[in-house]
Amino acid sequence: MQKLFLSLATVALFAGFASAQAPSLDPLSEPFKPDGFVTMAFGKVRQADGTLRDITGMKVPYRVTPIAARNLSRKNDIFPRPGDMNQLDLLFKSLSRGSRGGSRGPENVSLYSADSGLYGYIEENPSSLDDVTLPSSSVNKAWSTLTFGIADDRPSFSNFLIRWRVWSQQVTTPAPGNSFSGLVGDFGVIWNQTLTQGTPVKVEININAAAMVAPTTNLFMATQFRDPSNLQGNGAFVPGVNVVFSTGTPPTVGSSQDQFWYDWDPLDGNYNENEIDIFEGALANILYVIKGATNSFVTNSKPTSFSQTFGQTTEGNLISSHFENDADVIQARPLFNGARNDPLIAWDFEAFAPSNGTIIGLRVTSDTFASTGPFTQRIFLWNYLLSSWIQVNESVVSGTTPVSIDVAYGGLLPLSNFLNPSRQVRARVGIFRQTGVSYPRSWTASLDRFNWTIVRTVP
Repeated sequence: MQKLFLSLATVALFAGFASAQAPSLDPLSEPFKPDGFVTMAFGKVRQADGTLRDITGMKVPYRVTPIAARNLSRKNDIFPRPGDMNQLDLLFKSLSRGSRGGSRGPENVSLYSADSGLYGYIEENPSSLDDVTLPSSSVNKAWSTLTFGIADDRPSFSNFLIRWRVWSQQVTTPAPGNSFSGLVGDFGVIWNQTLTQGTPVKVEININAAAMVAPTTNLFMATQFRDPSNLQGNGAFVPGVNVVFSTGTPPTVGSSQDQFWYDWDPLDGNYNENEIDIFEGALANILYVIKGATNSFVTNSKPTSFSQTFGQTTEGNLISSHFENDADVIQARPLFNGARNDPLIAWDFEAFAPSNGTIIGLRVTSDTFASTGPFTQRIFLWNYLLSSWIQVNESVVSGTTPVSIDVAYGGLLPLSNFLNPSRQVRARVGIFRQTGVSYPRSWTASLDRFNWTIVRTVP
């Protein structure tokens, strides 16, 4: 077990320096004005109905603020070397500190805030986990932004993958192993935006479109920096890109114990009891700020109308699209009467968003299969402002095995573009031929379900 020390005198001296150097960032106090966009390389996040939904490919706006962060593992007289405390002594000391919390704060803005303005990092620490306790009013409320820190002290910049893993339960698991279960989210972006080397930053990402919710107030959240060549977040850890801690004061919204899980024994992306650690003279809370709205609501909207815009319906009706796995489908055959680039079969669906509130997330879910294949399937949303279809997904339907798609719009257009004045939404599922594939004279494609998930805030 490693032990990291920071003298109180050093903390006091650095507090003044940090306050002068690091401006505060309050993500929802003003309109989100991004510095750029990154893309979700992979990800599944929990929804209000308890399901995990794929957010791969979602565009994520971000903004960056430079901060001053102390190297907590720097070698000098006031930083004794690791290993001067045995594991049990360190474990009991860290547990005895108990919960360190603060005021719950304005719950309609901050769901959790561990951002004291005083920051630190540990060399060669690309993976750590912290406990996060949210206000009770945040349960099943959609997250809007997530703020975290990056301390990249490598000689030169290169891309890396940031992976977040969030669980809701702590379990007793003999080491080696992972002491957490109840997945709330596991998602990641490839960070390809050049940073100034040696200058730590605070990054805020807008994740409205993910409609991620927490089923409980008690969470355990990890940040990992990994090799971007593995798009599932399982690449090697990147030495020199380090997790940033808020070391000055306890969380001002929500609470967290004054300890963290230092992933080093071994460095494997799992967290267990022999990896609990603290700082001497500084608080050990990972820099996290979770913003949301306690007045947010998640609604599942089923189609109110459907039309067979390409092909001919041979079975089923509107109700057939409402539920999956019920032996009731909309089946169609091609008519081959469209233009070369038109779909062979296409279903158009319309539904209504709830009558009030601001739309902050829009997702569609579909289940389709065919009697033969392969075909290319594309899903589109209708842009009422531009009177055009916007593609949100492309996949392959290979045959009779159902293809389930669950995709959020993560593009750059305002979500209001996808609603007409009556708050109607429209979508299309199209089945397209693939070049070089010979199809039988008679075949069909079937749709078992099409739904919208709409996230909104209500004043």
